[in-house]
Amino acid sequence: MMISRDSNVSFWRGNWLSKGPLRNLIQGHLTQGATHLEVKDVLTDMGWDWSKIPFELPLDVKSLIQAIPTPFTSRGRERISWIGNPRGTFDLRSAYSIAMGMEIDIIVRDFGWIWKLNTLPRIKTFLWMCAHGSIGVKACLVRRRVVEEESCPICQRALETILHALRDCHKVKEVWRQLGILRTDRGFWTSNLQDWIKINSKDRENCFQGNPPWNILFPIAVWNVWKSRNMLIFKRKSQNLNLSYEIVNQVVEFLCYVASPRNPT
Repeated sequence: MMISRDSNVSFWRGNWLSKGPLRNLIQGHLTQGATHLEVKDVLTDMGWDWSKIPFELPLDVKSLIQAIPTPFTSRGRERISWIGNPRGTFDLRSAYSIAMGMEIDIIVRDFGWIWKLNTLPRIKTFLWMCAHGSIGVKACLVRRRVVEEESCPICQRALETILHALRDCHKVKEVWRQLGILRTDRGFWTSNLQDWIKINSKDRENCFQGNPPWNILFPIAVWNVWKSRNMLIFKRKSQNLNLSYEIVNQVVEFLCYVASPRNPT
């Protein structure tokens, strides 16, 4: 959809972003005033007026919004545009991607660093899929029109986004705390998805409470959190109360036998 400065489309629930409604990308409650915002309330002659939003949007979401084509030389209502192209025009490459069920991302990001992580190949693939918003949480499935309902099947308190499934669900938070993350660690609890994965997998090397290096532990922890969640949802297994202990054991095994294998004698 090609929006304009006079667009009456809902800012949060309108389907004007390449990733679907903006509400699917934002966690938490909206104030009553913010709920009724329309695109024309935020898009001005000078660009996007972020002060109209009562909280700080993640940088990747702002970038996604700013990438939307907006005809500042003319006014009027919104018009239909091609979702797979930043200019709103049809092209075969994006059409093929949509037909094949691939994710369309008009913001170019470099995720090549994921393949250089010191972890197992299947975990690298999983992190790459997370960074591209391509795992089977309900927010992603709703965007692909696979399901219609997107609340978390475990807590029923929030949308099941990737961050909610891996970090913010109350069933998961305790695992991270047991692994050494403090409640006051804003860098961990408030980062957007891509920054959260990169900072903890690549840049953050310090240890917590005698645990192995965090940039080794984190990818293995994310993978185990995801597997445990699926067992809870689809296999009706009880919550694994020893998950954090098992994660640390797996990291120790990885460091001993994979990352630094001993030479045979």
